[in-house]
Amino acid sequence: MTSKIKKPYSFNASLKEAGKDLLRIFTTPIAYVGLELAAIYGRFRPYDGRKLYATIERAQYGHFILAPCFQPQATRHLFGGDINNKNAF
Repeated sequence: MTSKIKKPYSFNASLKEAGKDLLRIFTTPIAYVGLELAAIYGRFRPYDGRKLYATIERAQYGHFILAPCFQPQATRHLFGGDINNKNAF
């Protein structure tokens, strides 16, 4: 049987987390517009558009990634498929 040790309450840590959450709330609409603009840019310059989309996605969402195949050193597609094969979903 393992026991979980709880961290002591820290007002400063809670305030910091609340600040991060508020920042995410305010930057979400900007990120959505940025992702759309990156997609449009990707129509003309596909590889640069992918890099831009991946950068915005990592900055906004951290570990929750919608387009894993756009990330550097991609290892998978969102719906599976061979990452080394084009159009393999």
